[in-house]
Amino acid sequence: MKRKNGRFGVINFVLSLVFLMASFVVPARAQQIGVKTDTGIKKEGVTVRPDNNSPTGYTATFVYKNSTATKVEFYGQFTFARTGQDYPNTSVTSYTPYQWTKDMFPLTSAVYQEAMTKVKGTDFWTISMPLPSGGYPYSYVVDGTKVADPANMPITNVNGGKQTLSMAYIPFDKQKQVTDYSYVLPKEGAKTGKVSFVKYSTKGLLTTDLQPLGIYLPFGYDANRTEPYKVIYLSHGGGGNESDWFNTGSAANIMDNLIAEKKTEPAIVVTMDNSAFGWNFVNINKNMMENIIPYMESHYNVSKNVKDRAFAGLSMGALTASNLYYAHPTDFGYFGIFSGANAALDLTKNTDALRTPKLFVGAGCYDMAYYNLGFNSDKYTLKFLEMLDANSIPYQFQLANGAHDWFTWPQLFDTFAKNIVWK
Repeated sequence: MKRKNGRFGVINFVLSLVFLMASFVVPARAQQIGVKTDTGIKKEGVTVRPDNNSPTGYTATFVYKNSTATKVEFYGQFTFARTGQDYPNTSVTSYTPYQWTKDMFPLTSAVYQEAMTKVKGTDFWTISMPLPSGGYPYSYVVDGTKVADPANMPITNVNGGKQTLSMAYIPFDKQKQVTDYSYVLPKEGAKTGKVSFVKYSTKGLLTTDLQPLGIYLPFGYDANRTEPYKVIYLSHGGGGNESDWFNTGSAANIMDNLIAEKKTEPAIVVTMDNSAFGWNFVNINKNMMENIIPYMESHYNVSKNVKDRAFAGLSMGALTASNLYYAHPTDFGYFGIFSGANAALDLTKNTDALRTPKLFVGAGCYDMAYYNLGFNSDKYTLKFLEMLDANSIPYQFQLANGAHDWFTWPQLFDTFAKNIVWK
């Protein structure tokens, strides 16, 4: 496929400014809307079709309808990096979709922007590009204003945390691609879980007392089932909210696929808005233990057994997870710490308790929270691992293809839900 003239930005590794936006939703995740890719009438949205001429085996076509726009640009996280480099000492070079080769993986922390073409005689603006498997956040820039795809709206809490990026999902072609990231794709068929948003009381911890929770209930959830459900609590990162994990993180899709393939048990996933606490970890921990967990146990068929309870978080949420792990190691059976940690914790204290839960730590190979890439690096994950080793605290670790971004974190959640919890 011929390369087009695109514009793509340098990777932004600022911890508190990662793309953590939210979106709309409930039962089914927002999906692509069909569009014909020939010269006939086009419909709005994004269509992904097999394409023998595409280096990835697939071509994604995006169509936006606007009768008054004078300029529309395609804006998204569609850049790529090569595998097998000397990650600790290599500056990150990013490539466009038209430069993709099978030794590359997505960098969703880097931005790609390209002008869309208006179809003559219509109100449609369009662009097509080859993409490998995975989930890709995108939007349109209409005369300078960024908008989500109206035909493929993001999963958002209408009464809480909003999302501004739609999601495009691309399948895996085993003939042309090396690594399969299609586990983030919406599961086909009717047997999918449901995402909803509710309010709970913080009991005076915040001025705005009622705060949101995002809740995924697996397909077939039974409020009267004899065996109560296990729960995974998930925290977003800096600047994020309770809908991040269900939109950009594709957590519900991942759970649907793992459950259908019998790779994990049907479990409930709960997300919260920790940004509301200004990352006051003492109050976040108190709210978790005294408000969120009791709310779930009183409103849903949830197990009260510590071995049936897990917590994970990304970036600032990883600091949350590490602080919760330190303060309440025996109140959870599993902790997931993704792209960050509190490296100031004194792990020489209460070591026996800290060895009790199953601990999973992960980061991206181009992650500022792991390696020193020459800019904005804190290496908190690496420092935390050194502390665990020094105190003989067991853990499992994964270095994923990716950066400090929404390509890395779904990989880590997939591993956490598949290989760590309930094991």
